[in-house]
Amino acid sequence: MDAPKHKHTQHILVAGAGLFGSSTAKHLSILHSTSTISLLGPTSVENPFTCHNDVSRLYRSVSPSAYWSDLAERSIEQFQTIADQSGVDFFVECGYLGIAHGDSPWLRGQLNLIKGSQAQVTTTHTNTTFLAQQQNAGYLNPEKLIKAQLNIFTSNGGNVVNGMVSKIIKCDNNTYEVFTNATPPSSIVCDKIVLACGWNTCDITLTRPTDTHSCKIGDFNDLFSRYSFKTQSVGLFEVEADQTKNVPTRTVVFGGPTKGTKDELAVDSCYIVPPIMYADEGKRYLKIGHGKHLERIIPSHEFDRVKEWHVTGDESDATTIETLAEILKTLYPEFEHSNKRLVRNGVTVDTADGRVIQEKIDEEEEIYVNFGCNGYGAKCSEEVGKRMANMII
Repeated sequence: MDAPKHKHTQHILVAGAGLFGSSTAKHLSILHSTSTISLLGPTSVENPFTCHNDVSRLYRSVSPSAYWSDLAERSIEQFQTIADQSGVDFFVECGYLGIAHGDSPWLRGQLNLIKGSQAQVTTTHTNTTFLAQQQNAGYLNPEKLIKAQLNIFTSNGGNVVNGMVSKIIKCDNNTYEVFTNATPPSSIVCDKIVLACGWNTCDITLTRPTDTHSCKIGDFNDLFSRYSFKTQSVGLFEVEADQTKNVPTRTVVFGGPTKGTKDELAVDSCYIVPPIMYADEGKRYLKIGHGKHLERIIPSHEFDRVKEWHVTGDESDATTIETLAEILKTLYPEFEHSNKRLVRNGVTVDTADGRVIQEKIDEEEEIYVNFGCNGYGAKCSEEVGKRMANMII
């Protein structure tokens, strides 16, 4: 098709205003100070299909692999700078405590990745190991982190556009027209595109002048076969005034006992965040998340199934909240009769090689993808966005 007329061509468009997209847009606005950068994303969405619709995520420099530990360390060291530049306080450095019983695979992995004085390691006579980290560890608010990145982005001259990508059409002059689902419908013409749309990245369609039909982004580079979805649920337990004495004041991760022991389910890779205020509920809740024993893997081609579960849940939610309640009662008996408990669902995009997918979809196209949080996107998003921006220069 002919290039649309009377439309302002954006030099680079970042589609997806989540953790990865907001960071990428910010770094592009720094590297391309003389160019026009636009960030396309919804300003508000009911039941958003995102990984960031929460107010507390753990952060610490030590992660399950050297790759993620490096991303985390480089990102966390920029947290205070981001907060200062944006005027948004998005993290609480309360420290971290890891606990493992016996010789668990989780513990061995953590000990191999700890650098120098990152964490204090203590093992008791009962073969319980404690990993204590006082600095560069705590919890962050993903929504506030996005707000902070957007504040910096817009102060650099970046342009935020409300909406989500519905389709992309390549024009004869090698620009791209990106259509949105905004009301009324609109489109943006740009030279380069970064797709950081999380779950939805690969389902976006692209039509080129030489194509007889549209294809999906996931059809390029065999992307559809390189990731899957994993269900993630958290339990929120209301904290009453008489329960505040013994609750944790720092983030806690239980690394789990050796596989096959009778207590495996009770503390298998669960984590706890100190009580914080949830504005939509108007009350303070202690948050507990599960490990791999409650995850479900959903193939990448079952995107509609993922969306349905995220919005409406299913019969497994009752089992999940009861299991989390049992774990919490085991660790903190005072929560046995918690008056109010909630379950909230989320989904992570887990990649086959365990790394973020950051690449050009085709040598003939100026379209890049940036997705695959693997469950560590919040704390690592600053460095992820920086690396993506540097790929485009």
